[in-house]
Amino acid sequence: MAQPSTDKEAILPAKAGDLLRVTPEGDEPGKPVYLVAVPSLAERARWRRDIGALGASAVAEKTLQEVLRAAIERTASPVERDAAFALLDAVAKDPDAPETVRRGLAAIEEAAIRADPDYARLVADSRHWWETAALVAARLFLRCWENQSLPFRREAGSVPDALLERLPESHLHAVGLRAILAMTLTRTQEKN
Repeated sequence: MAQPSTDKEAILPAKAGDLLRVTPEGDEPGKPVYLVAVPSLAERARWRRDIGALGASAVAEKTLQEVLRAAIERTASPVERDAAFALLDAVAKDPDAPETVRRGLAAIEEAAIRADPDYARLVADSRHWWETAALVAARLFLRCWENQSLPFRREAGSVPDALLERLPESHLHAVGLRAILAMTLTRTQEKN
């Protein structure tokens, strides 16, 4: 079994089979620790297939932004529209925009969800995909855990749903999102 990375190494690109530590409640002794394998090409293909089988569809960020702009165009007053577009442009130029700008963007997105059914459906589809993708990744790529009262097991290449359902949902999302991040880093490595 490969040795798990430390949290500092967890942000570095990894190769298939490496184990990454996920500590949703912090690194203090006695807190739950989950070990997630970096997926291979075949495992990534299974992950995508399983997500599709559950009816989730990915929504490109560019599509979300285009539909958000169209929703603002249709529903906002000219003054509100200009301010919203200026904020969207600021975030597009600086993804690390200050928290106040991010809160403003969140307020615009929420208003668009309430005002525009097309945008609301697209956001719901995107949220569904991310939730499904994270849960499927946790099921497929979780290799063991520490500091849990439940015994760990895998069956037919995945952790059984009945076992996963006994864990906190926030932990499953943290595990799944970490595996998704590892896949993203691995794909970037393959391109280089």
